Amino acid sequence: MFATGRAPVDRNVSRFTHEEGHALAIADMIPALTDAELVNLNNNARRLAETGAPAQMAAAAQLLPQIEAEMAERIARRPAKPKVVRRKKVVVDAEAAAT
Repeated sequence: MFATGRAPVDRNVSRFTHEEGHALAIADMIPALTDAELVNLNNNARRLAETGAPAQMAAAAQLLPQIEAEMAERIARRPAKPKVVRRKKVVVDAEAAAT
């Protein structure tokens, strides 16, 4: 243990590994990614689809529909924003209020 009281973290173990220790394919990781990681993957796949090597372009073209479907699903699962109702301010005439 370190002085902080936490156990050491093995930096060589990814959260994206099978129980047997084999690396997962990127497509298998998509549901486990955070929203920020998914946006980053989407940006990288779009860039590689346009300017990558032929193998990268093909891989990106395969992944983009899965990435976009996951993003759309997450957006659909978000709770709807409550509609804000604003009331008009009522201006009270000083003479009418005095009577």
